[in-house]
Amino acid sequence: LNNNFIVEKNWLRIIRLSTDFGFFFLFVCFFGLRYNKGNDVVRLRNNKERWIN
Repeated sequence: LNNNFIVEKNWLRIIRLSTDFGFFFLFVCFFGLRYNKGNDVVRLRNNKERWIN
């Protein structure tokens, strides 16, 4: 085993970790946005009921 092989392995590990983190980040952002939209819908519905009553 030469040094280049070890370095490449480390880079692959770093790249894999960063892509996993990126997917996790996108996942969290996506669900955070959906959750916020749900809250906005509930808030709008409550406001409508307040206006009607």
